[in-house]
Amino acid sequence: MMRRATVRRTLALVVLVASWAPAIASVLIAWAFELRDLPVEGVFLSASPAIVQSRFDDIGVVVALIYGPLSALLIARRPHPVAGILAVHSIGSGIAALGVQWGLLGFAVPGLPLWGFLAHAAGWGYIPGTIMTTIIPLLLIGAITPLYRALIAIAVACATVGFVAAFTQQSVGGPLNPFAIPDAAYQEQLPGIYGIVVVIAVSVSTVTAVIILRRWLSLGREQRRGLGWLVTGHIFLTLSYGALILPDLDGVPGWVWDFGMIAPVVGQVFYPAAILVIVLGSRVRGIDVAVNRVLLWAILVVIAVSGYLVLVSVLNSILDGEPYAVGIAAALIVALGIQPLRSWLQVRVDRLVYSSGAGPTELIRTLGERVGDLESGSEGLRELADALRNAYRLGSVSIRSVGEDEALTVVGRPVGTVTQIELRAGSSHLGWIDVTPRRGDRVSGRVVRALEELSGVVAAAVQLARANEELERARDDVLAVRQEERRVIRRELHDGIGPALAGIGFGLAGVSNLVETSPDKARSLLERLTDDLRSRLTSVRSIVRAMDTVGDHPDLAARLRALAEDFSGAGVTITVDAPAASHLTALQREAAYFIAAESVHNAVRHGDARTISIDIATQLDRTICLAIADDGRGFEHTESPGLGLTSMRERANAVDARLTVDSEPGVGTTIIVGFGRAGA
Repeated sequence: MMRRATVRRTLALVVLVASWAPAIASVLIAWAFELRDLPVEGVFLSASPAIVQSRFDDIGVVVALIYGPLSALLIARRPHPVAGILAVHSIGSGIAALGVQWGLLGFAVPGLPLWGFLAHAAGWGYIPGTIMTTIIPLLLIGAITPLYRALIAIAVACATVGFVAAFTQQSVGGPLNPFAIPDAAYQEQLPGIYGIVVVIAVSVSTVTAVIILRRWLSLGREQRRGLGWLVTGHIFLTLSYGALILPDLDGVPGWVWDFGMIAPVVGQVFYPAAILVIVLGSRVRGIDVAVNRVLLWAILVVIAVSGYLVLVSVLNSILDGEPYAVGIAAALIVALGIQPLRSWLQVRVDRLVYSSGAGPTELIRTLGERVGDLESGSEGLRELADALRNAYRLGSVSIRSVGEDEALTVVGRPVGTVTQIELRAGSSHLGWIDVTPRRGDRVSGRVVRALEELSGVVAAAVQLARANEELERARDDVLAVRQEERRVIRRELHDGIGPALAGIGFGLAGVSNLVETSPDKARSLLERLTDDLRSRLTSVRSIVRAMDTVGDHPDLAARLRALAEDFSGAGVTITVDAPAASHLTALQREAAYFIAAESVHNAVRHGDARTISIDIATQLDRTICLAIADDGRGFEHTESPGLGLTSMRERANAVDARLTVDSEPGVGTTIIVGFGRAGA
């Protein structure tokens, strides 16, 4: 795999050098020797006027400079038949441009090496690639149909015939072509053959334009990415081909020749960009920013220059004024129109390079729709940050929350200057979006404005993540409380009720043995066992009631009175006075009942209490207070708290209540829970 990549990169470099070197050499020769504009006569089989032929080298230089790197990039990243055609086109056009200047240089430098060969290269160098570009769209728009195959075969035949004709032709009085076929009859037929070939090639290009235009019209918006640009570029190239093959006739207006020389330049703006995006697809990442900017400014330059020339021509015909004034007026109009045109064009270039959803408005809509589908918590924020990073081609995106030392999420590796966008929800400041550009790039003002528009969506996602984290913490707290309650119940069953029931069972066996021999002892033992069983039944009821939910019993005072009745059989007097119980919330009522039940259970079992009071009242400061007081044995505060007391504190903390314990040995215990203001 690595070897193939190396071969592709090497081949791409060869194509780039082979196309750029002759093109640049032709420009340097023309500049250094100040050669004439008109090319060497007889090297072109084309019947177009000499003034048009004089621009063939300019077109060749443009094609070599544009298609050379394009074909090299395609070869390096994704080998495709189109890359081969473009490589032939760029190299051939560069050789043709060099041939024009080399042929002219031969008149100034007698005995110039390869003069005849390179001079005729001006005529045959550009032919194969130019004709084969007529069917490039057919290789890009889907499966090859029989019609496409026929058109491709015709284009290959035309390219072959046209190349052979130009490669073997010899004009009378022109430079000697070493590969010319020295047959007069053959040479006489070549112009006609070449004329037929180019007419057929232009016809193939026209049919191809109609095919891709119909395909573009039949597709939906999301499927048209790049195809509209390909249609536009191909139409301009087809029109330029048609204009450049017209013979030098008196009836042809001059603007046709002008258009024939301008149209290729316009076509080279749209055509290569569309090919690049369609062929590479997602592999355009990494060079997409450069493609976007070069394409935008190339189109703006072409439009500005073309618009200026048209305006000068129109203003001259209308105003008939001074050329200086007309030039200033045309420049002013172009300057005023270029900025709104740039904004309009930027959106379309973004759609071509990045996809249709790359515009800020479209992205806001798309992300807004996705917020409800994002994963909750940090994973959802990461998805959102990654979407922003990919949409705007950023180096990194991090989302930070107020009061947090670490970012909530980070995608990419922060490099370079950090740009911050504030996150707000109404008047509340929630945090920031921190973005950095890709290496060697910058965060443009357009991207900052788009992120500011999106900050509301990101703020909503941050709030959602916060709520999810709080929910997870609440779930963990509830689970911990439930686990502790289960441990308490398990301990009660294992250490208390279980052994007690086992003891009662043994006692009943003893009663059975004493019934006949000692009825009085049996009766006394049975009474003790009955009292013990009643006490254990009270404990079981206490555990069951502690497991009740508030939803099943919303009346806290009634539940507390039922709790008191359960313990009445154990010789304990419990009084309940709870006038303020109805002011507590559902969660506060559940916590209050659990704390009261646990306190009564501890007072009866561990403190041997005989009287217990449970009061829920509103204090002077409007706070609601739960107080459980008993006359049991009490305990030392130096003792480590048991599971029961720990569980009560956790219940109080869960509802933001404050629990205090006042206990002295031999005096009793009072537990007070403050729940906050009534009605708060």
